Amino acid sequence: MSWLFGAYGTMPGQWNKGADGALAYGSIDPGAKQALGTLKTWMDKGYISKDSGLKDDVSGSEFFTKGQAGAIVGRNWLPDWPFGDLINNVPGAKYKAYPIPAGPEGKIGAQSGNPSVNGWMLINKNAKNPEALIRYYNFFFDNWANPEKGSTFENGFAEGYDWAKLPDGTITKEPEKYPDLFPEYADRTHLVEPIYYSLTFEGARIPSLYADTMIKIGNGEAPTTPYESQTAAVRKPENVDAMKIVMEQKDIRMKNYFQGPLTETMKQKNELLNKLLNQTYSKIIYGQSPIDEFDKMVENWKKSGGEQITKEVNEWFASASK
Repeated sequence: MSWLFGAYGTMPGQWNKGADGALAYGSIDPGAKQALGTLKTWMDKGYISKDSGLKDDVSGSEFFTKGQAGAIVGRNWLPDWPFGDLINNVPGAKYKAYPIPAGPEGKIGAQSGNPSVNGWMLINKNAKNPEALIRYYNFFFDNWANPEKGSTFENGFAEGYDWAKLPDGTITKEPEKYPDLFPEYADRTHLVEPIYYSLTFEGARIPSLYADTMIKIGNGEAPTTPYESQTAAVRKPENVDAMKIVMEQKDIRMKNYFQGPLTETMKQKNELLNKLLNQTYSKIIYGQSPIDEFDKMVENWKKSGGEQITKEVNEWFASASK
């Protein structure tokens, strides 16, 4: 819901920089009260499912893919997952990406987010060559992330797995569409992607390269590198259109300016303060408390350690900004 709070000029759960240059906690900003009021109205009108608070990303997305919801907010790669289920579940269904909307006063914002993590790797402290994993990863950056023409990974990871060559010499990522040429793929819904079985799950990725390539494809430019050709072959048009919107709106991302360790008061009070915030937010949205309960919550938050945390956060920020 970050975009809705951004429409009122704040971002909850993070430390935003004010006009005076000081950091303030977005969850207690007056704009958050306005956003909660909008959410309450949407809940009353049935725009939001009463079960939303019980859903995680996967089960929540099923509202959309089962045709029970008309809008969903998410990443540019949603056409890859889970929108395939929408097409299967709802005959004739179509979807399209739209820009994040502005609020009633023209404000617009969304959470900047953190680098995505697909998993963790642990190295035994007694390993004789712990640097082997770094060399392994570097190999993929050097050879796989942006391969050269004529190199081993020019067309993909391995022929017969994630790509095949047609009689005219062109490459296809979908040999199952040519059952006469590749009968061994006839019963497969998609090719195996062996790169997902590497230790680092996807070999290596360069996010800026991905973004730049998607924009190039979206602008109708012809691919000129192996990476661009591979990307153009596997990315759906809706995916490309969505990425164009993301990049066109890149300036709306609201950065979390506190990146330091937990302050002393955070260590003692965070659990209590987060409980206070979450309970108040939920009660307001579900109509169990009036909207003005937000103001009481803010005062209690400050008195219960929030004011001291704000001081500590700004002391860290002043020190880190030198």
